[in-house]
Amino acid sequence: MRLSPTLLTAALSTLALTAASGAHAACVESPAGTYVCDASSDQIDGLRDDNDDVSITIQAGATVLNNGGPNGGDGLRVRGDNTLVVIETGASGPGRIIATGDAVDSGDDGTGLHVINAGEMRSDSRGVNADNENNVTVENSGLIDVLDDGIRLGDGLNAVLTNTGQILSGDEGLEAGDDARVTNGLGALIQATEDAVQVAENALIVNQGVIESTDIDRVTGLDSPGVDPTGDGIDLDSGQIFNTGIITAADGAGIDFDASTVAESLIVNSGEITGRVGIEVELGSVDPANTMRQVVFNDGKITGLDGIAIELGAGEDLVGIFDDLSALSGLSPIPLGSASAPEINGTVDLGDDDDLLAIANLATGGMIYQGVLDGLFDGGAGFDTALFTADLSELLNVKGRASDLRLTFGNGTDSRELHLVNFEGFRFGADPVTGSQGQFVSARALAPVPLPAGVVLLGGAL
Repeated sequence: MRLSPTLLTAALSTLALTAASGAHAACVESPAGTYVCDASSDQIDGLRDDNDDVSITIQAGATVLNNGGPNGGDGLRVRGDNTLVVIETGASGPGRIIATGDAVDSGDDGTGLHVINAGEMRSDSRGVNADNENNVTVENSGLIDVLDDGIRLGDGLNAVLTNTGQILSGDEGLEAGDDARVTNGLGALIQATEDAVQVAENALIVNQGVIESTDIDRVTGLDSPGVDPTGDGIDLDSGQIFNTGIITAADGAGIDFDASTVAESLIVNSGEITGRVGIEVELGSVDPANTMRQVVFNDGKITGLDGIAIELGAGEDLVGIFDDLSALSGLSPIPLGSASAPEINGTVDLGDDDDLLAIANLATGGMIYQGVLDGLFDGGAGFDTALFTADLSELLNVKGRASDLRLTFGNGTDSRELHLVNFEGFRFGADPVTGSQGQFVSARALAPVPLPAGVVLLGGAL
């Protein structure tokens, strides 16, 4: 297996230093199962220990290298349970793993791997490979730069990823199973050719940095012809996502919900979500449909590059658009509030079942007149309701028929037209917290009453 150009340069530099020093193994085991790799020389051909409760520390300036040697070219092959790997950084530079295989390979179906990386992990394969291993924790404040998956856990349960550094992947950034917990901190980056984050049910994802699917081959720098061209920023079955950063995909969805019948999901966005579809739910045309409820609260920016910002499919869904979500920060793991007016660039399609659209100005109780809400809002099949904190006194004009209405609001200074189709009811002057109170008006009652044909003809003749 060849090293990528970036890895090859780093590896040759390391080998040159090793040859000059005439040194050999740098990792010392003492006591049994506890290894310390120092900067006095490089560890050639990696390190292997298949026992449980192994601890490996790669100190600042130290390098563990495997350029196609034993153990599949892995930097560290540690196949026991409850392994701890620490890669340090300091004045002498970062500790490093450079490998043609996986940087850290923990085998399959184990438990308890813990990787703390403040240095560099570079690989022609995966950064961390612990396929179907449960209770894996990765804390990355350094660099994981690989040509395959950044962190591959397969269907492993209870994964925890805390990233304040950079994860650069030629396939998926993180792949994990149910109950994953992902925190991508301020200034941090998870960037992948395919899905940047792929997890299953009951995930919790908190993003203040950048989560990005590029569809760009990491060796050639071109669109990746051999990789699924619909990589998503985040691909999950169900869970909660809190975003004040950027979630983006070049050719897939910003956020994609796969099939689920397990739990309802929540997205709270005070940042930016962008994709061919901004947020989408599996509709069942290819894979089984996701029929659970999705709730989207937004005071940020959601963009569908192909014209659909939000597509939620079946389930009793809720989309809430707010002027400012900062008042809800106490209910969030991170401070909310986008500091700019909300933007929905594209259609909002709530899909089948009885859905709710809420447009709420928490500051004034009226309509949201700033920002971008110019697209179509489609309630879909079912009894769908649009809720406004603006009361009927702000409703200046109604055009269309019951199933296709254009509502114009105004306050004497600003105006806003909303295009709503397939909504059966409207509530004006609603409480933004409970959604109750105010005045309910059916779509039929709200629609303009057409003049009888004879009156129209007579008016034309006059």
